[in-house]
This record gives sequence, structure tokens and C-alpha cells, in this order.
Amino acid sequence: QKEIGILYGAALIMNTIIGPGIFTSPKGVVKGAGSVGLTLLIWGGFGFFSAIAGLCFAELRESVTRDGVEYAYIAEAFGPHASFVYCWMRIAAAEPVATAIFCMAFSDYTMDYAYDNCGPTQLHRKILGIFAVVTLAYLNVFSSKLSEKVQILGTLGKTIALAIIITCGIINLSKGNNLTELKTGFADTETNPTSITLAIYNCLWAYGGWASVNNVTKGVKKPPRNLPRLIKVTIPTVGVIFMLVVTAYFTVMTREELVNSEAIGVTFGERALGKCGAIIPICVGFLALRSANSTFLDAGKLSGVAVKDHSMPEVTSFVHVRSKTPLVTVITRAMIAIVMIMLGTLSSLLNFFIFIVWAFHGFSILALIVLRFKNKEKVRPYKVYLFLPVIVVVGITAILITPFLEKPKLEFILAVSFFMLSIICYYPVKYLRSSELYQHTNMGKELNNALNLGFTLSVIMQVKLSFLYNSVSESVYSTPHSERPHNQLCLFSNSCRPPIWFFVCFPHFI
Repeated sequence: QKEIGILYGAALIMNTIIGPGIFTSPKGVVKGAGSVGLTLLIWGGFGFFSAIAGLCFAELRESVTRDGVEYAYIAEAFGPHASFVYCWMRIAAAEPVATAIFCMAFSDYTMDYAYDNCGPTQLHRKILGIFAVVTLAYLNVFSSKLSEKVQILGTLGKTIALAIIITCGIINLSKGNNLTELKTGFADTETNPTSITLAIYNCLWAYGGWASVNNVTKGVKKPPRNLPRLIKVTIPTVGVIFMLVVTAYFTVMTREELVNSEAIGVTFGERALGKCGAIIPICVGFLALRSANSTFLDAGKLSGVAVKDHSMPEVTSFVHVRSKTPLVTVITRAMIAIVMIMLGTLSSLLNFFIFIVWAFHGFSILALIVLRFKNKEKVRPYKVYLFLPVIVVVGITAILITPFLEKPKLEFILAVSFFMLSIICYYPVKYLRSSELYQHTNMGKELNNALNLGFTLSVIMQVKLSFLYNSVSESVYSTPHSERPHNQLCLFSNSCRPPIWFFVCFPHFI
């Protein structure tokens, strides 16, 4: 394997971390924080928090040599039950939701620019998001070269958009233009813990790529020495970039305008660049497609490792005969992502995703602490101070518990329900696989076929749970559907119950 130098490694890490989150999540951070001061504090503080978590992952990389990254860390420390839950939650819930979020971000930016602020309906946004999912799934199965071009265009678009926004912000600051919002400081700071936690969730979404550091730097030279150095430099640098971008937003928009904007980049471009501002939504649109495409490119990695440990049915590792892409995993991910787009909003899906993913980040870093005591004699080329993973685990526990202190949102209840379902499903699989009948007869093959069918049925069950979630949401609101805020309308305009045409097109949901 070709060795990766320091500069190239830094570029890889920064390219992985910086995604469409900085163009979509600032409105959620401002809404939850309330003030400019707390908003910037959250962006800076959780950049530092992500860097500490990244250093913990650097130690785990050197002490756990199995493939699978978090799957391997959790399996090494807590055994097959925990790793089983991890891979099922990642493959059947978290990763398809990430695809859905990226495609919805692409839809928001495209629609807001195309409609010129005339107010595209949620139906139009969702249709375009679904079209993006289907197109990317097709490209990954049948045209890998086009898929690679999407990655290149997205990276180019990200660089251009960030350069324009930061430059505009620096110019405004140097001239002293539009500093009224920045001068408000901590005025109107939110004190509700749940609101602040939801602001943190949006911030963590933008920093989410840090967890892929161990994947993208596999060939780095002298990893015990260079990988921690890269993390210490690149993640704080990304934090500075994010704070510059958010500051630039405040030099053009007020807090209210930022919160009410469906696509911040569109509004910023119109205010700062006039007619030339169209370049920002175009660049962010390509970036969102690139990020969604990346989720399909990585679709088969975890399932391939999990199949070897019998944590996933063998069907999930099947590849296309000609293109050699993980066909079943790509199609399954696309199906779940489409359903999530139809039934969810960007904010609810983001909360659902962050809750699940950071729960497993917490377990992975807890695994570091467990392995320190479990394998005391093992030589570790790189070690962090023990208080650092303790701080991270305590912090993650706090942000996971806080949403339940008041009336929890349904996306959090649904996430916990999926956790419980995965935990329960492990026991019958373990019993059957350990039985002599399975090991010494053809039952193993028959059970694998049953698991393949069970995987498909579990996807359908999650879809049905999502429909139930949407119907329960109907009863929670006291106002009629037509009087709800624009961003809470679901795909089906008059009712959350799908019409007849939906079941005609998708009879397996009946």
C-alpha cells in the first residue's frame, strides 16, 4: 500500500470532515443557542471535543488491528452481542438516514435557487431528494466512472463555496459592515438544556467526518507518531474554518433570517454577491451529492466484515457480477433512504442520526477504557491520557440523556426502539448458530436463507414503524395539518396516510 505523507494526510482528513453540514446545520445551532456568542462557543468547543474523540480513535487504531473500525473496537471490548447491535443499527438505520439527509440538503439548495424564494412545496423537495437517491444508487451499481466524477465535482464545489463565503466575511469585517448582529454577543442566550443539546446535535453533524479518520489515513507514514499530529492540527483547523463561515453568515444575515432560511447559502449568495450568488447553491448542491455518493461508495465495507463474524446475513455482502459493487447493500440503503425522505424532515432525521451515531462513538471510546484494563500487558504505540476518554464518554452520555429530560421528540423514541429491537434479535440468532443441529447439518444453509429473508423483513418492519411514527406525529399536534408550519408538511398533502397510488407502486408495504 502506498504511504501517505503528512500534507496529503491532512488534506484527506479535512476533505472528509468538511461537508454540507456547515451549509445546513448553522440554522439549527442558532435556533437552539439563541445568541451569537453561544453559537460561536458551541462551534469552537465541539470542534475541540471532536479532536479529543479523534485522538481516542487514534489509540484504538493502534491497539485493535481488526478490520471494521468501530465494529472491531466494540467487538473487542464488549463481545459479539454489542457488535451485532452496532452493525444492524448502522446498516439498517443510521447510514441510510445519512444518505437521506444529504439528498434532502441537495434538494433544499436546488429548489430554493430554482424557485427564487417563491416557496417550493415539501412535495417538490422530497421528489427531487428521492430522484437524487435513485440516481446515485444507479450510478454506483452500473457506472462507477460517473460516480467518481460526482466526487470530484463535489470537492471542487466545496472549495469554491467556502473560499467565497470566508472572503466575503473577512471583507465585511475589515470594512466594519453589518456588525450589528455580532455585537449582540450573548444577548437572548437560550437556557433550556434540551434546546442547547439540539444545537449541539446540529454542530456535531457538521463535524461528523472526524470518525472516518482511521479509514482515510490507513497508509499514513509512521501512524503512531503522525496520526495524532494530523488530528491535533486538522480538526481544530476545520473548527476555525467553520467559525469563520458562521461569522460570515452573521455579517450578511440576522439570526431570525438565518433560522428561517431553508438554504442558508442561497440567502447568503443573494445578499453578498447579487446575481453572481448562484454559484454558492450550485457548489453546495454538488457537495451534497458528493457526500450522499460517498455513503453508497462505503456501503459494502461494514457488511463485508460483519458477514465474516455472522453478524449480518450473507446476502448483504453480495456484489454485482460485472461492476463488483455491493448490489444488495446499495439497493437496501436506497430503499430505506427513500422512505426516510418521504416521512421525515431534515431536522428530525438529523436528530435521529446523531443520537444513534454518537451513542456508538461513546461505546467505542468506552471500549478504549475497558481495553486499558482488560489488556494491561498489551504494548500500545500511542496512548492518550486516561482522563480524555473519560471526558468524552461523560460528554456523550450527557447529550444523549438530555433530550429525554423533557417531553422527548419522537425521533429519539424511535431510535431507542430500534436499539431495543436489535438487542432482542441477537438471542435467537445466537442460539440457532451455537446449536449442534446448525453446525453439523444443512440447517446452517437454511438458516442463512432465513436470515436473508429476515433482513428484508426487518427493513420492511422499520418502514412500518416509520409510518407509525408519522401517524403518531399527527395526533401530537393540536393544530390542523393545513395550519402547521411549512417545514412540517409531510409528503402526502392532506394526511400522513399514503394514498392508493402509493400501495399500487409499492405493494410490499401493505
